[in-house]
Amino acid sequence: MDRIINADNVKSLIEIMRSNPDPINHEPLMKNLVRDREQAVPMMLRELKEPQNDSSVELSARILHRTGTNYSKDIIDIIKSGNNRRTYAISVLCVLLGFYDNDQSEKLLWDYYHYMKNTYPNDTYSDGPLLGLIEIRERRRQKASLN
Repeated sequence: MDRIINADNVKSLIEIMRSNPDPINHEPLMKNLVRDREQAVPMMLRELKEPQNDSSVELSARILHRTGTNYSKDIIDIIKSGNNRRTYAISVLCVLLGFYDNDQSEKLLWDYYHYMKNTYPNDTYSDGPLLGLIEIRERRRQKASLN
């Protein structure tokens, strides 16, 4: 916690995030990175293009979501790039993608759902794209009920 509080720049916070911090430190770390999102988000998006540890991917997704900004184009580019081929990371990014309005999201999520379901039938990787699709459906349902 002291390292997070005493970090004097975003790069230091990103390094802490990369080092798989104890879950008790996730909240203050995310709070600081959301606060400094103008510098932090571009760094996180660059890092997500390369394989990251699971904790770093999860924290990045949570921070991106908390900013309230639509990063769907960047997330789609990361998923499609093929550089970050860690299946878990793609699954987490698919969940995040479901929270954004983007015409390309639904097809991409369906494609990854089927791919992961067929390629990893004994794992839960397909849950990420499925949760993203459920979020899209729920958002559409809420919009329809408002009209």
